[in-house]
Amino acid sequence: MAKAERQANTINAITGIGTGVVGLVGGIASANPIVAAGSVLSLGSTIAKTFSNNTLLETRIANEQRSLQSKVDTLKNQAMNVNSSGSSIDLLTKYTDNRLHYMKYEMPERLRQLV
Repeated sequence: MAKAERQANTINAITGIGTGVVGLVGGIASANPIVAAGSVLSLGSTIAKTFSNNTLLETRIANEQRSLQSKVDTLKNQAMNVNSSGSSIDLLTKYTDNRLHYMKYEMPERLRQLV
């Protein structure tokens, strides 16, 4: 999403700057100082808006990354428990490093003889 917004911001900046330059050249070529001045103001406004949009976009991305990292840290620190709607796979990962421990129990020889 951020990549698409950056691309859109870049395209808008290029379009705005291109329009400003064309207007400036047209104003100079026609020897009309009002058109040239308006184009310079438009060009300056476009450049300022582009820098502002980039700064806001980068700030928002940084805030979203901090928020996601905070959520991940919170989930890592939560206690593991079993509930009826969940799975015990997470418990296997938490307490046994995702390995199954196999244990075999046998009756003692004396008890076996009694049975």
